[in-house]
Amino acid sequence: ARVKIDLTRAKALPGVIDFISAKDIFDIGGSNDVGQFPGDEEVFASTEVFTVGQYIGLIITESEDSVLGERAALLVDTTYASANEEPIVTLQDGISKRSFFPPRPDIGPFFPTIEQGDVERGLREADHFTESQFFINGQSHFYMETQSAMAS
Repeated sequence: ARVKIDLTRAKALPGVIDFISAKDIFDIGGSNDVGQFPGDEEVFASTEVFTVGQYIGLIITESEDSVLGERAALLVDTTYASANEEPIVTLQDGISKRSFFPPRPDIGPFFPTIEQGDVERGLREADHFTESQFFINGQSHFYMETQSAMAS
């Protein structure tokens, strides 16, 4: 969904200095890219918001008082505009709607195949064969949570 941000109420709160967004990062020639692969994930959503809770910016306050920052964040007014599409919530939803990331030759395959020996022969000659599916809801940088930053 595209997002429109109104900072009027948040900036009116005493102690709030500013708000940093993807635009500010681009304006100074910085990189908004933070993902495991180039172009994989942004620090702040720049054109579209894809998930609930995706970061759209950062409130800067006069102090390190997290309560002030949290209060100001709640005063940021956001309006989301979508194409009225049903959200894709599960892997099965994504597959049925053919919602896939485009191939990225610069970084190689997203799902490398790991094989050892003659797999086809092994399957043909196996006494027993079972076919199934399982899902692992991986997190590419779970070990880094919770992410934080401080500017001075």
